[in-house]
Amino acid sequence: MTSRTNASATGGGSRPGVLRDLLMVFAPITVISALLYYFGFIRERAFWAHFGVDLGTVGFSSTDYILRSPGTFFAPLAGLVGLALVALLVHQGFVLWITNPRRSRRWAVVTVSSLAITACGFLIIGLLSVAFGSLQLPVLGPVLLGVGAGLLEYAIVTARMTQVTRPGLTDLLFKQAAVYSRRTLIIALVVGAMFAAIADLANQQGTRAATAISGTLPIQPKVIVYSRLLLQLSGTGVAMVPLEPTNTAYAYRYNGLRLLLHNGDRWIIVPAGWTPKSGDTVIILKDSEDVRVDLAPSG
Repeated sequence: MTSRTNASATGGGSRPGVLRDLLMVFAPITVISALLYYFGFIRERAFWAHFGVDLGTVGFSSTDYILRSPGTFFAPLAGLVGLALVALLVHQGFVLWITNPRRSRRWAVVTVSSLAITACGFLIIGLLSVAFGSLQLPVLGPVLLGVGAGLLEYAIVTARMTQVTRPGLTDLLFKQAAVYSRRTLIIALVVGAMFAAIADLANQQGTRAATAISGTLPIQPKVIVYSRLLLQLSGTGVAMVPLEPTNTAYAYRYNGLRLLLHNGDRWIIVPAGWTPKSGDTVIILKDSEDVRVDLAPSG
């Protein structure tokens, strides 16, 4: 009886531990998946907005957004890790320089003041750009906001390390409650700035990708549409050719089209001469027995 009770108690005690371990594994995966989905959505929305297409008509799934976002999410993350390593090395050299006994207290005051003023300048520029959009600095604005927040905390810590603050200000800045509140706010600003910067980067990448494709439409794969019925396909470079019913099951052939995407049962195509100012529309065709779509090299 005792052994069963002990085994039951042991098993019952292990379950919360297993659950905690599972949460530690799957919670980050869930967060990363949500971030990949969001940044993929931002990128694709910018891409299709260039062609005047509402993203809802493309028919992407959640997996599609996730698969289209790793370059947008992980490349800045890798760059951030690299910058963090460089900052760590710079920090080690800075500590040796600022704590050198040969340095006068005046040098420490000037250094801390310069750090604080620079941080405040970055914060002001970043806040104006992110919160109010008045400076129109995509990517750079959020980056300055995050760097300013981190640099301000670094200036405060440096001031304490070099003991250049006055006693009253020291008590105000370095009480436990003040440190906790300040660092919570700093972390929130840095994380929010990173989020905004990557979102701006995803938007820019989507627009650049769409611009690159629209500028090279003549060399994109050709789309040849065969139809049993007369379709209202028109645009710069589009030509309809009637076919002899004795030679084919289709009555019409449409040339001068280029492929943007085939997703599910949808063909999203544009006239070969499409430009943002041409007035041509993007064509969405669904697979059916009355329509056949062939692809060919641009030639």
